[in-house]
Amino acid sequence: MTRLVVSSGESNQAASTTTEAISHDLRTPLTVIIGFAELMLDEVPGQINEEQRQCLIDILNSATRLLNLTNQILGHPNAAGNNVTNAGKSKSSMTGNNHGQKNTCR
Repeated sequence: MTRLVVSSGESNQAASTTTEAISHDLRTPLTVIIGFAELMLDEVPGQINEEQRQCLIDILNSATRLLNLTNQILGHPNAAGNNVTNAGKSKSSMTGNNHGQKNTCR
């Protein structure tokens, strides 16, 4: 009976480790995409035109939506409605676009 308890504990630890690895593997590139989209919307690398701005907003909205979904599915502590883009003060937050907007980038 003791062996069964140890096996169950080992199984739970393995599942937890796998979930943490999957969370990291999904969140890291999404966070980078969001960060670069915000930098570009803030025109750090240079000026952008309106079509480029709209494409970047679409990228930012989609990546944020996917990050929030990942957080909810994997039970990440920030899944309680926190949004990566709320932390920054990028021009993207001033556009008035929301996550329900249809993609308009060609």
